Amino acid sequence: MFSVIYTDDESSLLEVGKIFLERSGLLKVETALSAKEAIELLKTKEIDCVVSDYMMPEMDGIAFLKHLRAENNQIPFILFTGRGREEIAIEALNAGADYYLQKGGDPVSQFTELEHKIRLAAGRKRTEEELRKSEEKYRILTERTNDIFYSTDAKGRITHIGPQVARYGFEPEEIISKKFEELIIEEDLETTVEDFIKTVTTGEPTITVFRIHDKSGNIFWMEDNGGAVINEKGEITGISGILRDVTDRKKIEQKLLDSERRYRDLIEMLPQCVFETDEKGIIISANHAAFEAFGYTPADLERGLNAIDMLVPEDRERGIEKINNILQGDNTAGTEYMAVRKDGTIFPVMIFANAIIRKNRAVGVRGVIFDATELKKAEEACRISEERYKRLFENACDMIIIFEPDGTITELNSTFERDTGHSRTAILGKYVNNSGIMTEDSAALLISNISKIISGEKPPAFGIKAVRKDGSTAGCEVRLSRLTKNGKVTAVQAILREQNGG
Repeated sequence: MFSVIYTDDESSLLEVGKIFLERSGLLKVETALSAKEAIELLKTKEIDCVVSDYMMPEMDGIAFLKHLRAENNQIPFILFTGRGREEIAIEALNAGADYYLQKGGDPVSQFTELEHKIRLAAGRKRTEEELRKSEEKYRILTERTNDIFYSTDAKGRITHIGPQVARYGFEPEEIISKKFEELIIEEDLETTVEDFIKTVTTGEPTITVFRIHDKSGNIFWMEDNGGAVINEKGEITGISGILRDVTDRKKIEQKLLDSERRYRDLIEMLPQCVFETDEKGIIISANHAAFEAFGYTPADLERGLNAIDMLVPEDRERGIEKINNILQGDNTAGTEYMAVRKDGTIFPVMIFANAIIRKNRAVGVRGVIFDATELKKAEEACRISEERYKRLFENACDMIIIFEPDGTITELNSTFERDTGHSRTAILGKYVNNSGIMTEDSAALLISNISKIISGEKPPAFGIKAVRKDGSTAGCEVRLSRLTKNGKVTAVQAILREQNGG
């Protein structure tokens, strides 16, 4: 139902108009004998549309309209007048009237047409307001997550990007209108462009990992979860998606690869789940990623799903308490839980959530869920790998020394201490040529071969004379290998095997 103010200085016409307009049950009509009276009604009542005569004392219909627009009141306005001059219609429409109708003729047809115009104008305004609220809801969601929401046209030109790009030195205005290829490093362009073309031609969503450079030239790894934007004609007009900074995850992966000396694929996609609940935890809406992660379908959602039931039993009381705290204004950091999929399997998650506020009252919860499974696995695997390497290093039969590229000794194993008599504390931090652990000629040869291996050569095994703490010497065969991090040589490992009769 729409509420209408009908303004006319003829009371008899107001009474007739009110009867005709309210007979369908779709309109509720308030009447006013002057524009000033209507203005006062607008201050106290929720009105969807104004219908006004043109010729009225003190303030005519167009002056009334101009008064409303001057106060930035964009309420739908219909000029309903017996004056049929073309210039009045043009002036009314130029001043912001939605429609201009001329009185006269059959009252039934006349007021039927007026009712139709009221419903059109008020309906359009209500739709616009609902759209504004929807866009505000989307804005709040995108601004409260660390991920970056974006859109492009079908040619890859960026049409929208979230304010989180400021973390990379850019303002949104600097990015909008650029082609996405301009931000991606050259080595990753081929795969990224292929996935983009795949989505805009087939509509199939893609998940792509690539590197970008920030405004200062620093490199960051990003994960893109993108899907097609389809218009009312069924045409794909671009891509809308979410970018997640996975630089920290990539660093953990690289650390594991360096530690174990082999490559493993740790890129298990961690898609983002977005959800909303009411005050009791009943899920109102969820995105595609949430259905994928938890194994439910939209039909399950329509039948009713409670977010608390998606936590393991021992976490549910804590989840209920968290929802209540959020509704009361608690905006603390994310909380870890064990989540339950539809098939009964469980997995760890981190949930960030805030209250949904409407008319200054918390009416529900909106949140983002991150699947923490692979991150926790990667951290544990890295820890185990480092422990394994340390055990092998300490228990090796051969003597092992770690050098910085300039020849500084940074580590040595227990076998070296046992076989030479030198203590770790006395040697670490010294340059090899003044450490006393080998002859001067041997130190020079070692430093020469360290330089070679750092530059990319592979020097063969070579012999040196090690000097024990008691001054005696021992002939040793030395093999060198590079230790790298992020593709850069950070140290050199030397394995010394004492030769019989040395």
